[in-house]
Amino acid sequence: MNVNKGPTIQGPTEPHTFHFPVFSFKWAEHGALTNTVLIVTGVCIEIGVVIFGTVLKQIFHDGVPISIEPEAYRTYILLNSVMGCIGSLLMCYGILSAIKRYEVSKPALRWAYTAGLFIIAYKGFDILQTIRWMFFANLLGTAYDIDIFVSNILLLGSVLTILVGLLRALHDANQFAVALSSRNLDLDREIRERHRSELQARSSEARFSVILNALHSALVLADKEGNILAHNHIFTQLFKDDDSSPVPGSLLELIPEDILEEGRDHARKVFESGAPVDFIFTRNKHHWETHIFPVRGEENKVDCITVIATDITDRVRAEEERCLLETAINNAAECIMITDMEGRIEYVNPAFEEQTGYKRQEVMGHTPALIKSGIHPNEYYQNLWQTIKQGRIWRGSFINRARDGHIFREIATISPIIAENGVISHFVAVKRDCTREHQLERQLWQAQKMEALGMLAGGIAHDLRNVLSIILGETELVQEMLGEDHPCRQNLETVIQTVLSSTSLIRHLLTFARQGDGEDGPLYIAPLIKENMRALRSFLPSNIQVVENNSLKKEIIQGLPCDIQQILVNLLNNANQALQPAGGVIELTLDTVTLQDKSSVTTGTLEAGDYVRLCVRDTGCGMDEEVLPHIFEPFFSTKESGTGTGLGLSMVHGSILRMGGQIHVESEPGKGTVFHLYLPQVFSELDFEPAALERVSGEGISVIVVDDMADFNDLLAINLKSHDYQVTTFSDAFEALEYFRVDGGNADIVIVDYMMPFINGKDFTRQLHEMRPDLPVVLLTGYTSDVTKENAQEHGFCAIFTKPIEVDRLSNALFTLARR
Repeated sequence: MNVNKGPTIQGPTEPHTFHFPVFSFKWAEHGALTNTVLIVTGVCIEIGVVIFGTVLKQIFHDGVPISIEPEAYRTYILLNSVMGCIGSLLMCYGILSAIKRYEVSKPALRWAYTAGLFIIAYKGFDILQTIRWMFFANLLGTAYDIDIFVSNILLLGSVLTILVGLLRALHDANQFAVALSSRNLDLDREIRERHRSELQARSSEARFSVILNALHSALVLADKEGNILAHNHIFTQLFKDDDSSPVPGSLLELIPEDILEEGRDHARKVFESGAPVDFIFTRNKHHWETHIFPVRGEENKVDCITVIATDITDRVRAEEERCLLETAINNAAECIMITDMEGRIEYVNPAFEEQTGYKRQEVMGHTPALIKSGIHPNEYYQNLWQTIKQGRIWRGSFINRARDGHIFREIATISPIIAENGVISHFVAVKRDCTREHQLERQLWQAQKMEALGMLAGGIAHDLRNVLSIILGETELVQEMLGEDHPCRQNLETVIQTVLSSTSLIRHLLTFARQGDGEDGPLYIAPLIKENMRALRSFLPSNIQVVENNSLKKEIIQGLPCDIQQILVNLLNNANQALQPAGGVIELTLDTVTLQDKSSVTTGTLEAGDYVRLCVRDTGCGMDEEVLPHIFEPFFSTKESGTGTGLGLSMVHGSILRMGGQIHVESEPGKGTVFHLYLPQVFSELDFEPAALERVSGEGISVIVVDDMADFNDLLAINLKSHDYQVTTFSDAFEALEYFRVDGGNADIVIVDYMMPFINGKDFTRQLHEMRPDLPVVLLTGYTSDVTKENAQEHGFCAIFTKPIEVDRLSNALFTLARR
């Protein structure tokens, strides 16, 4: 709290103790080093003079056996005296200069000068005494006793003056200390009196300041002119950025112009009406709720005003956050539900209403059991309640039932709301509809399983085609060797036709693997369905009634007739088993449908477009929700062990996907099942007939065969040679590459397998074309993972054939490709 007042004298709470520096050490000032050098040099010279004099005395007077002339001795004595005088001069000068740097009294300093003069006189007399002995001894005599007496008098005088000067300095210092101590006591007494009076004057102000600064609001007291009479520290922090600078004496100098204008208008109203005024202003992104109160003085007039400003930023932000949170919850896509401790619903957001079909008013006061589907056991909900009542968060999923009866799946997080007293007061559930996600996950999982089993089927198909190729080749070779009228020729023809028809089984395996051989083409679907149903009716029991609704004529799809036949066989077989033993009705409907947007079905997603739809409906036992997601899984079967393979619907699934279609299944226990098969419709007219094969001669054409099966290579070489081709075979692909690398090769065309040890057909062809880029390469294989007729040329192949293949057909293709 600051108010207008006079200067403040800060007095000590204890008596001051003043220390007068009688001897202030000033060696660090300029000249201290020089004085030290002079003193040390003088002392060293004096020590040297004493030692040198002692040595001379020992030599000359005490009979030391060293020969020295008297004249030389006297010269040494004179030199020693002069050096002693010089040393004394240096020492006295250094000491006196140093003493001047101490703050000693003048009388003491004069005694020090006198002592220095006595020492110089003593050393000067020593020089005179030596000169007199050397040059005037015969004239004046030695007078040894007088010399000793004078020297002692001078030495005694120097010592006495030094002692008197020291005593004088100590006496003066003591007198000054006594005087200073007395003055200190007087000053201390005066300061204590002034401090006591100031404390008494400020006691009320301090209490007032503590009260004001304890407030959480900014407070200022001002007069009509805007002069600040008092304020607290919060007011200072509100309008002053620099705490170190003094607070201005006027509001005009402190408050920003925009706030000042608004505040001046409100203050004027208070001075005029005498009634309090409230308003809100904003500073530095903080909101301040301000109250202006009148302060009345003499004659009950308003002399000044008190302004109190309270920071309501947190309150404003809390209100904004509450509104934002309410808006966010009302617009959230997730369902949000709040219940009390007993599970009674107290709040739901609009997403809950949209998802369940229940209005907020309908569910208030009810429990979430209102939307239970009955699928989860009671233990599931018991575990949920046990978790959240322990103060932990429960995460899981629900299968619930909407108001209209449809089942939906949702992921939920249920959290306890803990009050300030640490007790759980409510529960909040955030739930998200994951029905679509669950369907997509199941489809993805099923597609991955089908892909894995498809790879297995592809490998089986590859090996089986290699075996059939050898059988077909050997049979054709034997048939070629026999005459036209040989009785075994007809038997061999039967073997050949059997092998060729066996390729249908391989095609089904590859269909199961979603890896067809690429030989499908446009088909008139309506006559094909009618022809197959005519044959299949005879295989159905008499208690089965078949109803056909086929209104199509020339609608075309892309596929294979054997695939359509296999699809009908499997679907009719499943329907028949679902209808037994009581029998029932199987209805086949064939029509067209146009989808404007993408549509989600059981096996995936249908793109927008035109489709031929085949529906197979039965009135059998139907399937529940646990069985339905698994019906297209390989080896999945609801039949008793040994009565089914579990591959029928898997084959249907693979065939439909290979033709670019999808399947949607509807089933309900006790009401039957409907399979909707969607096949893309092709808008074109069929205009093709298979060309008859003519035997051609490969004379002059060199063929290189590269296959890791040596038996197949030998057989193919014999068959091609029977058509006049020049054939060279390699069972090692790297040997074939080395053959082209060394010799360059005279081959006109190359036949290569796809699956070979250490290198596949694509990599072999790439390395071959680095040496012979113009050499045509034909891929003859039982199985390829990623090479089709559409992308064959991208991988360097001019044609693709699958094993087994008739030698005449292969011969014609090689002849055409080699001569191209």
